[in-house]
Amino acid sequence: MLLKNVFLAIFLIMQTCSEQSSKGQNTVSDVLPYDLSKPSTSFDLATPLHEISGLTASPNAEQLACLQDEIGQLFYIDKKTGKATPSVIFQNSGDFEGIEFVGDTLWAVTSKGKLFKMWHLDKTPFDIQVFKVESLRNANIEGLGYNRQTHQLLLAAKGEKTDGATLRTIWAFDTQQTTPSPKESMTVSKVFDVQLADFQSFLKQKTDKRYAKLTKDYIENPTPAGFEFGPSGIAVQPQNGHTYIVSATNRTLIVLDAAGKILDMAKLDKTLFPQPEGLCFDADGTLYISNEAKDGSNANLLVFNKQAK
Repeated sequence: MLLKNVFLAIFLIMQTCSEQSSKGQNTVSDVLPYDLSKPSTSFDLATPLHEISGLTASPNAEQLACLQDEIGQLFYIDKKTGKATPSVIFQNSGDFEGIEFVGDTLWAVTSKGKLFKMWHLDKTPFDIQVFKVESLRNANIEGLGYNRQTHQLLLAAKGEKTDGATLRTIWAFDTQQTTPSPKESMTVSKVFDVQLADFQSFLKQKTDKRYAKLTKDYIENPTPAGFEFGPSGIAVQPQNGHTYIVSATNRTLIVLDAAGKILDMAKLDKTLFPQPEGLCFDADGTLYISNEAKDGSNANLLVFNKQAK
C-alpha cells in the first residue's frame, strides 16, 4: 500500500508539473511573450474615461496619453498610480477613436478618418492642424498606431464590408509625406488585409486548448453577420516590429508580421477585458491595454510585462 501511495504521489507531481509547463507554453511564447491572464498591474480609471478610446505612450516615459471618444480632450495617465489628469480640450465634439505620439507630435483620429496633428503641447494654446482623409470617410476607423521602421501611422478600419464582410483593412500614411493644404485630402495606402480565411487557416493548424474558443468563434460557429472581428486598437511592438490588433468584438488579440501574416492569436477573458479599446507599448516592450466601462464594470488599464518563454 505504501509503495502504491508513493507511485501515486509521484504521478500526481509529474502530472501537475506537466500541466504547469504546458500552461506556460500555451500562454507565453516568443511571438506573444505576455501572460494575458495575469496583468502585472491594473488600474480602475476615473469616470471621465468611462469611454476611453485610444492609448499611447507619452514621450516623457512616465505617462500614457489617451482620449475618451465623445470629445477631443487629452488625458495623461500616471503609469505608477493610474491617476488620470485632464489636459486641454482641442475639439468640442467628435467620435475620437485613436491617438498616437510620433516623437513630440501627437496625432488623433476620428471614426470618419479626420486626422488631428498637434505639437508644442507645452504651449497654451498648442499648435494644431486638421486633415481629412476622404477615402476613409466611411471606413469606421477604430485604431491608430505607429510603425517606427516605416515612419507610417497605421489606421485600423472596423467597418470595411468588402468581400462579403470577411475582410478588414489596415491603412497607413507616411508621416514624412508633404503636408497637404486644408482643401486637399491626406493620401493613404493599404498596408494589409485581415481576413476570416486567414483566421481559419491559422486555427486549423492548432490543437492547443488555448485556441479552442477561437476555433469555436471563427470556424465552428461563425455568426450570420460575417467576420466578427472589429479592430478597436492597433500598436507595433517596438522590439520586433510585430503588429498587435485587438478587437472588442469576440475579445480577440492577433499578432501579425510585417506582411500581415498571422503569427499568433489569443482569446481575452471577459472578466479582465470587458471591452478592450486601446493598446500601446513602452520602449521596453511593456504592453498596456485599456477597457471601456461595460455592464457595471469600471474602465480600466491593464499592464503586462514582457516575459521569457
